[in-house]
Amino acid sequence: MDVLEIPGLHLELEASKEKSAQAISFILGVPDEIYIIIKPQGGWVDLETLWHELGHGLSAAHTSPDIPLVMKEMATCNSLSEAYAFLLQNMTLSPPFLEEFLGLDRTEAETLYYYKTLKEFSVFRRYAAKFLVEYQAFSTGQLSDGQRYSELMTRYTGFFYHPDAFLLDLVPEFYCLDYVTAWMAEAKLQDYLINRWGEAWMFDPEAGRQLMDWWSKGNTLDLVSFLRQEALDELSPDALVSRWDRVLVN
Repeated sequence: MDVLEIPGLHLELEASKEKSAQAISFILGVPDEIYIIIKPQGGWVDLETLWHELGHGLSAAHTSPDIPLVMKEMATCNSLSEAYAFLLQNMTLSPPFLEEFLGLDRTEAETLYYYKTLKEFSVFRRYAAKFLVEYQAFSTGQLSDGQRYSELMTRYTGFFYHPDAFLLDLVPEFYCLDYVTAWMAEAKLQDYLINRWGEAWMFDPEAGRQLMDWWSKGNTLDLVSFLRQEALDELSPDALVSRWDRVLVN
């Protein structure tokens, strides 16, 4: 896939002063009008950010135009799109990509992948804790008390969170749960691709065709139904935990 030659996919990557530092995907029309807008910050975060947003953009750009409008333009949740985003983001910091595409040596690649996985583990714990806090807050209607927020976030991240920051840290519609389930699904997608095409799956055209086949279905299925239909097993943290054990423990 040549991301510069895909109709409908527009990349805005210059360091303009008018841009926010927050990267974003504007999907105005599927699959015909998609914008990836990034303000480069410098360092590895730019690589991860670009390919995370491309996960959203490429999946939308390869959605079949024959799908009904509602199934193209609307989703019951964003977990599946986020799973594609995490898959491509993680691809860019995998040892095969770092060595074969970016030219790092094996030791550098493995070290970088270790710390990338450690960061993923810590951020997953943050979003899992946020979901617990938000679910409890909305279930009880206690939106003015940030003490529980401070307790859980501090316990599960290791950093102190001030109670007064609770409302500032809220994300609408339990989006943190979309992230948590997307990470679980991404690990399953990655395992499938590795089992079929090896660790360097991102360089195999057949793996690319598999991605495009998944993407072509758009939002016709939610995340759980998609995993079942593609025989990728039930949604669970098993593949994700296995990756953390393999990289961080062993």
